[in-house]
Amino acid sequence: MIINKKDKMMILSKMEAEKIYELIKSLRNQYEIKNEQIEICSFYKEQIKFIKEDLVEKIDIQNLHIDTIDSFQGQERDFILILCVRTNGNIEFLEDKNRLNVAITRARQGIIF
Repeated sequence: MIINKKDKMMILSKMEAEKIYELIKSLRNQYEIKNEQIEICSFYKEQIKFIKEDLVEKIDIQNLHIDTIDSFQGQERDFILILCVRTNGNIEFLEDKNRLNVAITRARQGIIF
């Protein structure tokens, strides 16, 4: 889904939201992982908002951490699901080594892109 907001074009991925839902179900059901152990994070606020709205209709998201990479700095979780939706073809977050470092070094047991 493409939206225009303040002259910025953003892409919100319904397919990514569905995959996140399936991954969370799998982590909970097959591996008995609790919400407190999972972090869902993205470089983009709009995708986080979209994911929260999508998930709240499907599963209990209480104690499930869903936020931007920047908000996650200094924290750790057992499992991190990183959303990589893009905006207008721009992937400048990959150029910011600190943000990328936070994204990939905070998982204790597993990371999924």
